[in-house]
Amino acid sequence: MAQQCDVLTFEVGGTTLIALTAGPVQPTGRPLIVALHGGTYTARYFDVAGSGGGSFLDVAAAAGHRVVAFDRPGYGGSTPLDPGANTFERHAELLTAAIEAATRSREAGRCSWSGIRSAG
Repeated sequence: MAQQCDVLTFEVGGTTLIALTAGPVQPTGRPLIVALHGGTYTARYFDVAGSGGGSFLDVAAAAGHRVVAFDRPGYGGSTPLDPGANTFERHAELLTAAIEAATRSREAGRCSWSGIRSAG
């Protein structure tokens, strides 16, 4: 049974990253899907119905996947980075730490990941 967990907050290296999540609470043996939007979009891109089956979040959750769709730094609800730190490398560092935190929480069987903190 799918459960919408709404908005997640990850604190990583002094930066807040916001994410949307959907999918089963109990493990299904299917991998976690991490969705990253392109420029000018936000994580909401993955929550817009594109077919009769619903949004990407809906379709993936119905197939038994847990999905975490992040707002990249400076997009949506995520903290903007200072211009000198706003690099692909810094985005990758922050998102890697948040994805690792989401994976650990998923393995622990938790649905509410708000307030996860990662050293980074």
